[in-house]
Amino acid sequence: MSPHAPQLETISVRLDSIRASIRRLFLLDGVARLLTLLGLFVIATFVLDYYFILPREVRLIFLIAGIAFFSWITLRRVVYPLAVRISDDDLALFVERHYPELNDRLISAIQLARHENEASEFNSPQLVQALIGDAADAASALDFNGVLVRSHVLKIAAWAAGLTLLLGAAAGVTEKTRTLAKIYVQRALGLSVRWPQRTYLKVLDFDATSRTRTIARGDDLTIAVGFEGLRPGKVRLDYRFATGEKGRETMTEPFRNMFTYTFTHVPGPFEFTVSGSDDVTDVYHVTTQNPPSVEEIRLTMAYPDYLKMQNTPESQPVLGGNVSAPQYTNVRFVATCNEDIAEATLRLGAKGKEADSPLTILKSASGADRLVTGAFEVREAFSEYQLMLKAKNGLPNRDPIRYLIKGQIDALPAIRMLDPLGDENVTKDCERPISAEVDDDNGLAEILFEYRKEGRESTDWVKLKMGPEHMKPTEYGPGVKSIKVEYLFKFESLQAEPGDYVTVRFTARDYKDVDPNNPNVKEGKTYRFAVVPLTQLEKELQDQMEKVKQNLEQLRRRQNDLYERTARLDRKFGAVDTLTPEQAGELRHSANDQSDITDKLGHARQDIDKIRRRGVYNKIFDERAAAELSKAMDALSIAIEPNGPSPMATVSIRDASQSRHETRSQRLNATRGLQSQVITAIDNALRFLDRWSSYQEIVRLFRFIYEEQMRVNGRIPDWKRKK
Repeated sequence: MSPHAPQLETISVRLDSIRASIRRLFLLDGVARLLTLLGLFVIATFVLDYYFILPREVRLIFLIAGIAFFSWITLRRVVYPLAVRISDDDLALFVERHYPELNDRLISAIQLARHENEASEFNSPQLVQALIGDAADAASALDFNGVLVRSHVLKIAAWAAGLTLLLGAAAGVTEKTRTLAKIYVQRALGLSVRWPQRTYLKVLDFDATSRTRTIARGDDLTIAVGFEGLRPGKVRLDYRFATGEKGRETMTEPFRNMFTYTFTHVPGPFEFTVSGSDDVTDVYHVTTQNPPSVEEIRLTMAYPDYLKMQNTPESQPVLGGNVSAPQYTNVRFVATCNEDIAEATLRLGAKGKEADSPLTILKSASGADRLVTGAFEVREAFSEYQLMLKAKNGLPNRDPIRYLIKGQIDALPAIRMLDPLGDENVTKDCERPISAEVDDDNGLAEILFEYRKEGRESTDWVKLKMGPEHMKPTEYGPGVKSIKVEYLFKFESLQAEPGDYVTVRFTARDYKDVDPNNPNVKEGKTYRFAVVPLTQLEKELQDQMEKVKQNLEQLRRRQNDLYERTARLDRKFGAVDTLTPEQAGELRHSANDQSDITDKLGHARQDIDKIRRRGVYNKIFDERAAAELSKAMDALSIAIEPNGPSPMATVSIRDASQSRHETRSQRLNATRGLQSQVITAIDNALRFLDRWSSYQEIVRLFRFIYEEQMRVNGRIPDWKRKK
């Protein structure tokens, strides 16, 4: 026995303990890795098979691949590490790497002790014994188990244990999970065991009993499929048409929990099934029929009685669905359809205000239920009616069957005043023609002239119906759509005094009587006449005439200036061959000035006529005064009539601006002659107005003397006047 045996025995026991611990760690690491990968494999294959229902061939491939893979893992991570030889030298070196302070004494002691007899001739026994003793002493103070790092292996083992416990608990927690685990094992081994059904497909919008749906031939059809339970990853539609055409389409998911596929322009009947996840539906059927539509529609009109229009004869109906008729017309329609009708509804009214009512279905000449009839009354100016049909084949009409209703609304009469055109001052003896033109779209039934007094003694409205003596044409009637009416209103009938007001208007009514609460009565514009003393109105008319005379004086001066300008233009441009744009523009400017003079002369004539009529109506002017004013008007009329000198002068200047020098001077000379005639006409008008003013001044003086004498007579006692 070696003298060093006791010391080396202690070291060897401690190294054997490390060797055993290392092998246990190898075994624990290999088994933990194997269990972890096996758990992940079980989870992955379970999820794939459960959600995608793998075919048997794929499951067998997974099984073979799993056996091969885990066999390799077992050899690589369990068998091989346990079979590797771990020598004392390896362990000694391992310990010395962890404890550098041994300084190779442990490996040296083991190797020297092993070769002690062989190397005795070279090594001193005492030196070897000292070295071994020193190594034993140094190693005795160290913990050899501290060289092992167990944390990584224990972590892997913990993951493996947790995963194993989790799978075990999940597989046995409920009856359902135990069943699923059993089915998984059987399917993993390649057996033909089915998972419990998790997806239930439901085809929507089909008859639940017959699984049939009827559509219009040529329409688009969207197949919609909902589901309950597990959401299918992919839904397929297998179809077959009656013609033999078949195919498979993948449905899309435009909405949550719904898959759809659209057949466009379906030509004929077909059948289909839907499959997804672990469910396949029964066979569903699609049949095609012709949708109902209107082939012809016939209308008859019953017009309101007050219009005196002939109703549509039953034997001669109006063809076509659109209606254009007067308001309150009763319209009856008969529509001929292409299919037998089960239900029909009339939707009447403007968009957003429709009202539905059932229609009557009649038999055609062939005995089929293909006639739809109903009626409605025209109310609105613009509306529509719609026929909603449902055929006996179950189909509604494909497109909206809409027709326009254009109601000819009976408008209120229109009153356009001709005279007066505004409020006026009048005398108490005024006899004033009041005229208007009254129009109505369907004829006038009555025109009233209404008046009342406002002042110290106000009156109610007095209404006078206009008769034949006041109207042109002289009769009312449904066909009389325009009447010119004139009424001579005598203010003395109201006994109005200065300070009072008289209000007048026309009121018109047509023949509309279908709605007593809403007759077509139109009140015209109201005009107000202020009753003033004769002298006040006479002064007002004289002031207006003075303004007219001042305007005519200004126009005469303008015309003289324009006459002189025309002479200058003749001297300036008469011999010019071709005028420049600026030169032609100068001539056109003169033509525009002449045209403006024409317009203003026309206004002056209108003002004179208005003064004349007001003076006559209010008995301020006698026939002689009115005649003088008429002569002034005639003088202006001669100047401004369409072929008169002033319009012709305007044309002549414009022609001169476009003429060559050969004719330009002639035209300008002719213009001067026409302008001279205009000056003469203005002079004549002013002369007649001056004569009128002189005569009217004499009349005014005599009226003043008369009124003064009447006031004096009023102060004389009656007994003196009788003497």
